[in-house]
Amino acid sequence: MIAKAGLISIDEKNGVYDKFWNRVMFPIMDVNSRVIGFGGRVMGDAKPKYLNSPETMIFDKSRNLYGLNRARRTKKPYFLLCEGYMDVISLHQAGFTNAVASLGTALTPGHAALIHRYVQEVYLTYDSDGAGTRGGIKSDANPERCRNHIKDHKNGTV
Repeated sequence: MIAKAGLISIDEKNGVYDKFWNRVMFPIMDVNSRVIGFGGRVMGDAKPKYLNSPETMIFDKSRNLYGLNRARRTKKPYFLLCEGYMDVISLHQAGFTNAVASLGTALTPGHAALIHRYVQEVYLTYDSDGAGTRGGIKSDANPERCRNHIKDHKNGTV
């Protein structure tokens, strides 16, 4: 069961090993606060910096947002969309309880539709590094599907 959930790997040469070794673990919860996966942030300089559970029947990272279970209760009419778990946690601790993070950097049509259920505006607060700038609005099939849900505050367009 834990191998199917992606928490460990098993191979003939090394046996069983912890895929999240030397990482701070974060439970990933759905909108109803049920744990559906795990994420880990490396302690040190190893890559990748963030690692999520693999996708399963209950965990689809393109249709879930980290912190949405708490942010959906905010009184603010917008979300702050961050890059990672630590960003969300830091913002919540500072009083910005409307912060959420995409699981992986890219904003998908599934994320946009999910955000649109709760708020009419979203502010992208991705880092200005390579991963953050590549992660803007991305869709495998149709980028317009994201744009239908997210609007640029200044211009009224994406």
